[in-house]
Amino acid sequence: MARLVVSQNERLLIHLMEFDEHRDEPEVPLAVCQEGIAQRLQIQVHTVSRALSSFQAEGLVNGRLAHVRGAPRRRKTYFLTDKGHKAAHSIRDQLLKGRLIFEENGRTVEISLSEISDRLSKGRGGAIPFLYLVDHACENEILRSGTILAMYGAGEKVRQYIAIGMGRPIAETLFGRDAELGHLQEWIGDDSTHSILISGMAGIGKTSLASRVFEDLSGKSHVFWYSLHTWDTEERVLSVLTSFLRSLDRSEASECVSRGYSLGDLFTPLVSDLNGAGAVIFLDDVHKASDPLQSLLAILQDAVGASGSSKLVLLSRSRPQFYSKASTGSCELELKVLDDASARKYAESAKAVDPSLVVNMSRGHPLLLSLMSRGGITAVAKDLVTFIEYEVCATLSPDERSLLELLSIYRHPVEAVAIIDQDDRALVSLKSKGLITEQETGLWTHDFLRDFFLSRLSLQSKLLMHKNAVSYCSQNSGIDWQLETLFHHVEARDWDSALKYSLEHAIDIAHEFPGEALSLVSRVPLDGLDDRTRAETTFLRGQLKEMNNDDSRAADDYASALEFITDDDEFRASILESLGNLKSQLEEWNESFKAHESALKLYEKSNNIGGQIREWLNLGGDFRKRQEFGDARDAYSRALTLASKKEDRPAQAACLNNIALLDWDEGRMKDAERRLKESVSLAHAVKDHRGEAKGLENLAELLRVQLRLSEMTCLLHESAEAFRRANEIEDYKRLLAACAESLSMQGMINDGIDLCVTAFSRQEIRKRKGLMGRPAFDYGDAALSFALMGLFRSSSSIKRGLEETNRLMDIAESLDDPTLHARGGIEIALFKEESGDIESAIDELKAAEGLLLAAGDKEGLIAVRMIRGRI
Repeated sequence: MARLVVSQNERLLIHLMEFDEHRDEPEVPLAVCQEGIAQRLQIQVHTVSRALSSFQAEGLVNGRLAHVRGAPRRRKTYFLTDKGHKAAHSIRDQLLKGRLIFEENGRTVEISLSEISDRLSKGRGGAIPFLYLVDHACENEILRSGTILAMYGAGEKVRQYIAIGMGRPIAETLFGRDAELGHLQEWIGDDSTHSILISGMAGIGKTSLASRVFEDLSGKSHVFWYSLHTWDTEERVLSVLTSFLRSLDRSEASECVSRGYSLGDLFTPLVSDLNGAGAVIFLDDVHKASDPLQSLLAILQDAVGASGSSKLVLLSRSRPQFYSKASTGSCELELKVLDDASARKYAESAKAVDPSLVVNMSRGHPLLLSLMSRGGITAVAKDLVTFIEYEVCATLSPDERSLLELLSIYRHPVEAVAIIDQDDRALVSLKSKGLITEQETGLWTHDFLRDFFLSRLSLQSKLLMHKNAVSYCSQNSGIDWQLETLFHHVEARDWDSALKYSLEHAIDIAHEFPGEALSLVSRVPLDGLDDRTRAETTFLRGQLKEMNNDDSRAADDYASALEFITDDDEFRASILESLGNLKSQLEEWNESFKAHESALKLYEKSNNIGGQIREWLNLGGDFRKRQEFGDARDAYSRALTLASKKEDRPAQAACLNNIALLDWDEGRMKDAERRLKESVSLAHAVKDHRGEAKGLENLAELLRVQLRLSEMTCLLHESAEAFRRANEIEDYKRLLAACAESLSMQGMINDGIDLCVTAFSRQEIRKRKGLMGRPAFDYGDAALSFALMGLFRSSSSIKRGLEETNRLMDIAESLDDPTLHARGGIEIALFKEESGDIESAIDELKAAEGLLLAAGDKEGLIAVRMIRGRI
């Protein structure tokens, strides 16, 4: 039985049919504008544009300007006409009649798509979007019920509202927080508020208060809770968040993550998923988030704000520096100690022997209140540490102290079996004293108590406890537990076990926790290892450093690994290939050439065709960079022959692209154009987005030389979109800048300005960096800024041009690039000159000259001195 066959135009009509309910709304989803349609259908924007133009000519679609959720300005949106409705329903009805192979509960039957849809809807408790089902049928010869239900969720109908709490403690009775609770309830119910920060010192009651709000909202709204850890990555948090969104029948962000979208590209899908969901997302311990994770949280905050219906509640000991309570829609609640009356009620409820003394001694601090009320007071405690040391510890039995010490070894809640054998009396006692609490994922203690007991353990005790913790962690499945198992192996200094576990699992762990994996593996000593193991470990360290973008040190590790392995050709070849690639990135061509040649010989010896293709391509790249074009053509031709034999289409496309550039180098323009088009076609057919983007960019440059500017502009835009699909956002912006400059060359200055301004305003391609959440610029932003300044100069918009130079200077500072600073100074000087401020222009040029002189940029110096001479 053949797969379902559906044209792109039919898919587009079905897509618009599913969004018809928004046709009369003033604010509509991104999915009904060209960009959103292209993103959902996974096709190029210009393809969508052509199809919609055709549909409008046929009377199937109407277009109108509307506010798009998450977009800074109104956009053209598209909806079906009555005629379009009839066409879309006709397509749907015809597809529903199609008979396909369906597997359910181990049985395979041939039935209509209509019956498949009904069965899946019953199994899921709700209908699956028709286009998703159609796409699945186009991609698979057999539609498997389990696969589809796992992808789109099952059984949500029985629960009207979803509540997921990961790391959330069970809410306790609150005292003296009525006003704070009222503020939170008011803000969550206020449509104008989207982000709430609950801040305050350790133990002040942030988590308890938010947990109560979570429970109050459960059954009334969709709620999600996640407690952050110091080792959490963007990928980990995205995984749990998108899993929650999928449970709400909102899978756009999840699908984009699975397709490898970059962090910046997730803004729009997140807005789409959160819009109309009415979800409240709680994130605890935000102060533990790493800098990269702070970037994700900043994007999430922006997406929640743009969604118009969902809320974000952040809990942190201090205000995250990406968070501003002055921003529209943001509120902050800083928790203070309890007043005397509330503190007394708390102490009395905990059956304190002397409530008045407890209130006076604790000064209303909730954690101190809890510990003092349950543990009693025998002396004056000046602070929390003193109280724990002289009051809490003094009342603990040896078994109770041992349990707290064991629990402090772990970095997250654990089951009781992790810290006790059979006798649970000590555990029951610690719970009654409030020193151990039940969380949804296990037993835990307050971070302050954990740090206290951990800091007072002897080294030998720590080593033994970590070794025992390995047994517990290794019995659990999942990347999180693999990370914890490796952590405890290393902390136990059981180097043999740590090394063995690293070689088996570190790369998998690094996909979610790259920094943590590298840090742990780097602690394993190499002394005393045999040569083979030492080579494997050193190579592993190099791979982990490469995954952490530390290319120079990774290359050193690869070179060291080669010194220890002499009898395994495949292993040596893989190390040499990695080394050669890194040397190319570092522009150390001779060493790169040497490494690739050696790897090629080893791949030939072992008849590894894939390795040979890669190495001929690598060698061709080195030859071409050395302007040895004849040798480069020979290398690429050899790679093409092997790739054709192996039917490796992406490799074929890469070979053709590079041979075309050689044709161009030698003046054979027609041959170059023909090969580039063939390369683009091959790459597009197999969805090699980066290969397609590079081919289109090269083809556009070829047309520029031939002054075919209109065609060039179209190709530049197509190349930009292909880079975006490949998640190469820096190149995407660079190509948009080139497109804007091309528009300027054709006299379409305003169009070029609009293109750049829109690119800068798009949140999904904006990254964030550091605790302040300041924009983290890249060289794609620099290209857009230079293009925009050129456009402003062409239109004599001196004021706007000078304003743009401020952004360029911010970009240069973010990139710490003195040459970019100097180029920015040159731009300022040119605008100052045009405004008549010659003195300021000369000052800027002098400053730029100094920067270029220090950087050794001779070409830049010549340009500056020519401008100074003219002025």
